[in-house]
Amino acid sequence: MLDDTHHAMWLVLEHDGHMVTGVSGAFTRQPATPCGGAVDGLRALVGMPLDAAVNDLRRHLPFAENCTHLADLSVSAMRPVHRRTGSTCYDIVIPDAGNTPRWIEIARNARPVHRWAVSGTTIVAPEPLAGRPLLGKFTRWARETFSGDDLDAAMMLQRGVFVARALPYHVDPSPPIPLRDYGGIEGACFSYSGANWRTATGAQDFVRDFTNGVTPQKLPAHVADAFELEPKI
Repeated sequence: MLDDTHHAMWLVLEHDGHMVTGVSGAFTRQPATPCGGAVDGLRALVGMPLDAAVNDLRRHLPFAENCTHLADLSVSAMRPVHRRTGSTCYDIVIPDAGNTPRWIEIARNARPVHRWAVSGTTIVAPEPLAGRPLLGKFTRWARETFSGDDLDAAMMLQRGVFVARALPYHVDPSPPIPLRDYGGIEGACFSYSGANWRTATGAQDFVRDFTNGVTPQKLPAHVADAFELEPKI
């Protein structure tokens, strides 16, 4: 499940211990009207081995047919089973940008993993990472620097920065804006590709304000019950 300022979605992958046998998911908040259709793109994962290389998984999830964030959730869920014990919760904090560097951070099950000072989209501290970009060639240097769960966390923190770039903009106005009016992002994902980009609009009232704290969105009852994440009613 992913729950942030601009999205809320869940994903369930079924497997037989070796490969993916089924996939389901849905959005509970979405920034554009077509987003829900991106779940269909994940069916390309059925039959993929659980230990497939990330590059192989990405080739099966082309941008034009998928949601970037659902694809990320899929990759995380398909890590080798022996690396996953119980549930894992990542908390990502991206403060509002100002005139001075801001500290961004990610924790796994309440334990800090990465804490970086960034200016714009460049890391300025800690010293070993100073000058590294958060966009562009991020994936390349991150894979050279981190591995395992720490690499997963670094990728998630970068995605947090990616999403937070939308915070200064009024993205859910009334009346809704046609997607084709958002320049420079055609082809970026399912909603911004093909007929969707030409005919669809942004959603309304989907942005959440976390100023006074976070109230997590609930999973559908059948998903929560299956994983015993919430008491049954």
